[in-house]
Amino acid sequence: MRQTIPLTVLRSSANPSVCSPCGGKCCQTMPGCVFPSDLDSQLRPEVVADKVLALLESGRYALDWWEGNPFSDHACSGRAYFLRPAIRGSEGRWTDDSWGGTCTFHSAQGCALEEPQRPLECRALVPSPHGACYKPEGWEAGGRRLAAQAWWEYQETLQMFSELYWETVEVRNQYEGHL
Repeated sequence: MRQTIPLTVLRSSANPSVCSPCGGKCCQTMPGCVFPSDLDSQLRPEVVADKVLALLESGRYALDWWEGNPFSDHACSGRAYFLRPAIRGSEGRWTDDSWGGTCTFHSAQGCALEEPQRPLECRALVPSPHGACYKPEGWEAGGRRLAAQAWWEYQETLQMFSELYWETVEVRNQYEGHL
């Protein structure tokens, strides 16, 4: 069942005259979350899965996760996966739950991604001339939690990609151990 996420981003709120002097402090703190609608506006599971796999294989994106059920405030076990750009220095890892670090697409010139290719969370940020970006109404739960909710119906696919990555790492480590 597709969940309705209260996200309001009708157009990007990027403002180069505000972002440039800031230097991308938000981008140096944590990459923004990708939402399924970033990959396919019609949310077709097979299209989303193919695009997730291609992004993971590029080495510039990683699966992250929300601990527990993102729809509940009660403590529970499990993970709810979502996609985000890799953290600089961790490129090539398909899973990465680190908290904090510079987005792989951030540079001295700004974001290497064109505006339409940026994750929804990045496009939702509203720059402030006072240096602290903020998110619009509907984002109170936080980007990671909202992303985990948006990816909820794709959890089996994301779990499969995570397991595939770790199986590949294990085989590679066994092979290298025999050289």
